[in-house]
Amino acid sequence: MHLIYTVSTLNSLPFNLTDVSSRRNYALHLLNLGQTAQATIGVNALANTSQEDTDFLLVFNILKSLKLDNVGLDGMNPTQQADMYSISDHRNQASYIAQSILEQYYGFTFPLVIDESNAVPITNNSTSRENILIESNNQSLIVSPNPIKDKLNIEIMDENRNIADNYSISLFTLDGKKIIEKSIKSNSCILDMTNFENAIYQIILHKNNEFFESTRVIKN
Repeated sequence: MHLIYTVSTLNSLPFNLTDVSSRRNYALHLLNLGQTAQATIGVNALANTSQEDTDFLLVFNILKSLKLDNVGLDGMNPTQQADMYSISDHRNQASYIAQSILEQYYGFTFPLVIDESNAVPITNNSTSRENILIESNNQSLIVSPNPIKDKLNIEIMDENRNIADNYSISLFTLDGKKIIEKSIKSNSCILDMTNFENAIYQIILHKNNEFFESTRVIKN
């Protein structure tokens, strides 16, 4: 399945593309054509010094994996969906791609984002966003400190929790490698990251074996 929705989404973004953005767009175009090697070369030549760079690399690697496996955009596994969701509010190219895919293929909805400097809508989706906006402001997974050097405190803030609920956390590298999985018996736990490599990690919280919340932590 071609990634035509991804390319069209980039082409219609409500801001002027920079040179770097154009190169990202072209890399996705090559990926859409099945030229994964050339697309990868183009992406590897880009800088990776900002959150936007990291977000794009995450999205590109997910789309590349789907392409190599001959899987359509509706074939993402739960971890890939969680990764997409984790960047969906970052208001950059990658986040708009993630929003588009999650809305079209997985039934997600996202709040209307307003540029507060001039009150101009940046994105506009037809479905109601009130509930999802409230949910976004009530984080269920809280980690501190972030960035982290040694021990990471993890708290679950779930108002609907009952005694029968089971929670677990999984820690992934940005290329999808699972580092650790741990059950949480109470509302909090401590994860010792002292010997982990300095990098950005994805933490996924599962409730009763289903994806519940996701966040990132920086180890330095």
